[in-house]
Amino acid sequence: MTGLSLAGGVTYTDATLAQNLPAAVLAGGVIGFKGDQLPRSAKWSFNVLGEYDAPVTETLTAYVAGSVGYHGSSY
Repeated sequence: MTGLSLAGGVTYTDATLAQNLPAAVLAGGVIGFKGDQLPRSAKWSFNVLGEYDAPVTETLTAYVAGSVGYHGSSY
């Protein structure tokens, strides 16, 4: 369809801690032990973008765009 653009992306991250977080960090209330999911790192995220352009005049183009994103749970 002329004027329609679509884009998207998916990310999978399997990041885990290689060792326990330092004792001072653990004492501050942050939980992070060897093998835990990396803090603030979601396993899954995705985004989708759509845009439609249409000429209004010879020198003016109008467009409508929208996007949706998802960021999985993290701590």
